[in-house]
Amino acid sequence: MVRVEPQVVDLERWPALAPPSGVPGQPPVLIAQALRRSARELGLRIDYPDASAAGEYDAPVRVVLREPEHFWARLAECGVVGLGESFMAGDWTTPDLCAAITTLAPWIAANADCAHPGERAYGREGRGSVGGGRRRGCPVTVELEDSVPGALTSLYTDETMSTSGAVFASGARTRSRLQDGTDVVHLEAPSPAPRRGDLGDAQRRSADTMLTLAGVEDGSHVLVATPGWGELPMRAAERGAHVRTMTASTERLSALGSRFAAAGLDEEISLFLGAPSDAAGMVDAVVAADPGATAGRAGHDEVI
Repeated sequence: MVRVEPQVVDLERWPALAPPSGVPGQPPVLIAQALRRSARELGLRIDYPDASAAGEYDAPVRVVLREPEHFWARLAECGVVGLGESFMAGDWTTPDLCAAITTLAPWIAANADCAHPGERAYGREGRGSVGGGRRRGCPVTVELEDSVPGALTSLYTDETMSTSGAVFASGARTRSRLQDGTDVVHLEAPSPAPRRGDLGDAQRRSADTMLTLAGVEDGSHVLVATPGWGELPMRAAERGAHVRTMTASTERLSALGSRFAAAGLDEEISLFLGAPSDAAGMVDAVVAADPGATAGRAGHDEVI
């Protein structure tokens, strides 16, 4: 990954890289104190602008803070996402980015004062507007489906470009029943460890499993509330279902339309620009996948 200098960042397009205006309360201070105390245990050396340091001199991982206050504020507001944004904004640097992220990300995810997935869009209380809100003192629309551009998504996914959980054929399954009578199937990690080439089939299997659980079959009328990059609505259409799906992004609208046409499914899938709440009429099933994973627990109620 290449660090982006702040002066070349288009802050209209990437407002999250703007210097943070401050996070209310004590979380940034508590995060700073906690990481300083944990540095030695993590095998981490932290160099501060005032020439002070935390951790062992010869620690295997070194992080140089250029804008400590910005760094702590981003972790408090955005958690692991803030770690990446602060690196791109130039708040910190390191001679080994992979080692630094491998060390810092789990610590941030486990720290209660750092924001968790979904809180960026929905707030720490799990409430907020799916369509937007105020961020860093200026109006910003936070769309979960556009949090990662397609060009970047394609670098770490398979040909389906799905970002939700995959279902590998070799993963053991156990079934349990909740107190309310709901049956839950737990899918274990595959064994042996899968290769990247296995991911496409696993993602298609995941989409098929979801559609089967929703009762989607030939002739069903289905609303795919979150199309991702198109795999879920395409799998539904291939079953003979009548599919409607939507996106709030003009860029994604074009990408999805092109993909549906290339697969010969543009007649079976009705695609429009808008939000799920804009859809009218009766359907047999409503399915959603990728942004639910992105939202985390805090945002599930809003997504649903």
